[in-house]
Amino acid sequence: MHCTKCVNNTPDRQRWNQRHVASIARRAKGGGPATVLRDIGALLADQPGGLALDVGCGLGRNTLHLAELGFAVDAVDVSDVALDEVARRAARCGFAVRTVCANLRGGELPGSGYQVIVDTFFLERSLLPRMVEALAPGGLLLFETFMAFEGTVGPPEDPYVLARGELHAAFADLELVSYSETEASADAYPIARFVARRGPGEMSDSARSVGPRGRGITHLHSRST
Repeated sequence: MHCTKCVNNTPDRQRWNQRHVASIARRAKGGGPATVLRDIGALLADQPGGLALDVGCGLGRNTLHLAELGFAVDAVDVSDVALDEVARRAARCGFAVRTVCANLRGGELPGSGYQVIVDTFFLERSLLPRMVEALAPGGLLLFETFMAFEGTVGPPEDPYVLARGELHAAFADLELVSYSETEASADAYPIARFVARRGPGEMSDSARSVGPRGRGITHLHSRST
């Protein structure tokens, strides 16, 4: 697997690199896949093979799970340290994984035509409409992250926490497959788990213009299998 280094050593990249270096030193690989992936295992098994996208992949627990299921996965993260670890583990297993080093705060994704897009505990609102566009017809969107406490009115104070009903509104054009919430505790936000499917219609014009695996997006620095 050929690897290229990220450029522009931003504060976000520095912070997450430090965090992942510590995790790797503790041999913390992130455990198994996120609950939202485990909960729909049968549905994923029925999904036609093809491309999958892991948004904010970290150390790759969801990436490697999707690759094991037979998907060719684009794993995107701001941390080149995390992506080097994902690439190493994918190569060892012979998985089809392309790592893409990018600051996702810019609202861009590395491609389109994805059969599966998964985003767990990374919230960048400018990406939400792009996720819809990047799904292939019939593709699944899986989202899992923190949400505001019940009874909260208006946007939560923490910008990285979902407002009540925010995912339903953002993905209203998709067909809801499943939705669940965990119970809040005194010191922890509840977690929302959302799964939806794009209809069988044609790919949007904007998604078609990007093309599969984002060819032509020059500001994303990719590692290719």
